[in-house]
Amino acid sequence: MMDDLSDRLERLVDDHAAGLKLYARSLGASADAAEDIVAEAFAGLWRQLADGRKIDVPPAYLARCVRHAAGRRLQRDARRRAVESQAPTQDWFDPDRGADLTAWAARAVASLPVKQREVVILKIWSGLTFEQIGRALDIPISTAGHRYRTALETLSREEKPHEH
Repeated sequence: MMDDLSDRLERLVDDHAAGLKLYARSLGASADAAEDIVAEAFAGLWRQLADGRKIDVPPAYLARCVRHAAGRRLQRDARRRAVESQAPTQDWFDPDRGADLTAWAARAVASLPVKQREVVILKIWSGLTFEQIGRALDIPISTAGHRYRTALETLSREEKPHEH
């Protein structure tokens, strides 16, 4: 039973940890705080499952945990929130993926309204479905889809870096 649970949790970490860290970063958490927030989310999921509780959609549960933990951290430290909201976001992405494209993607995603940005990050980098995003953000599936489509329309109008 515990081995099965460990395997299941390991698969969830492999599939969702990177996207959840990016999500935490997009909510204003520093890189170190994002690591802690995601670790806490997985620990909370572990406790819930080990206690025999049924979590219908673990990725959505994790995203919700990350969202709430990030919010609590930011409320506790208003000064850090102000500093981080002004910080450049280009380090959200892997710098080895091409400096021009990375910088463009970071600016483009950061320029989106928060509600659209969190849906884009959860969809693209965390791999959540619109149903899972809806559960994580407490919004209807149709709203998640609408925010995603609107964000993509906005991003498609952004000037992209020239390819060489």
